[in-house]
Amino acid sequence: MKTFLKRYWFALFALIALASTASARGPVADSDFATRVLAFNAANGVPNYTENPEFALGPPSADALPAVPDNTSLFSFGWTGYITLGFDRPIMNDTRNPGGFDFIVFGNTMYAGDDIDYPNFEPGFVEVGVDPAGNHEYGDGTQVLWYWLKGQPAPDTTDGFPMPMPAPGSILLGYADCTPVDGAGDPLVPDDPSVPGITNGTAGGDPFDIAWAVDQNGAPVELPYIDFVRISCAVNLNQGVLGYVSTEVDAVSIVRPRVPGDLDYDGFATLADVVLTARFVNGSMDLTDEEKARANVSGHEGDPTMADAVGILRIASGLASWK
Repeated sequence: MKTFLKRYWFALFALIALASTASARGPVADSDFATRVLAFNAANGVPNYTENPEFALGPPSADALPAVPDNTSLFSFGWTGYITLGFDRPIMNDTRNPGGFDFIVFGNTMYAGDDIDYPNFEPGFVEVGVDPAGNHEYGDGTQVLWYWLKGQPAPDTTDGFPMPMPAPGSILLGYADCTPVDGAGDPLVPDDPSVPGITNGTAGGDPFDIAWAVDQNGAPVELPYIDFVRISCAVNLNQGVLGYVSTEVDAVSIVRPRVPGDLDYDGFATLADVVLTARFVNGSMDLTDEEKARANVSGHEGDPTMADAVGILRIASGLASWK
């Protein structure tokens, strides 16, 4: 047994020495974001931001800051307006996803005065659609089945239209364009919407769980996946010279599943992940909150330890497994 453990530790420190430049930032692909505009209505949107619905495709702006949004590539719509987006693959209702969230909507909310307790939001309702034929196609002769993702606080009416403009400082869950964007963060890792501010390492935005889906009567619906996302302005408020309250959309991303021990986001726990964990433990690199959660394979409180590095090594070498 002592010889066996010595081999573990030798492997750990040898890998640390060989991988001093290892990185733990996840890759992104075009298929991780909305790729098609299927329908739109820019009614009551902000002038000059209503002509290009394709601005909602692809990743969120890398130049956006929580207190200074990037307004150069947005699609805007006010009351009665909406946008319907499609993807290259279904969005799965995946329990492995951080927080249980399945996709993220990015807008142009900002923190007024850089105060994280006062986001300048313009809420949008979010609905999810399924092709009942199972072809994942929009307009293939079958009528898309739409389900509302019920937010919190829930509007007073069954169909939810419209909702009163929330008071400044309100915490909204399940609405679009309520959390700022941090272009330096990872757009496939969801922010924690229950905590003010943007979670370390994420790109902000508003995360959604397919499990929130309800039918037209407000009854919960179990959906294993969805094909489409429709976002509509939730507030009917004309502000006079400022125009209507309008929801803006910059991007919609599919959340990357969390695989225990997988810090480099390749879908597996490998020796490279052992190195990243060990480097964090010895202080030679930092990890985001999501990466720390992935590294914590032993289930303890607090930051990853060398015991987690050993645990990941056991997974990588086939001596242990995680479901």
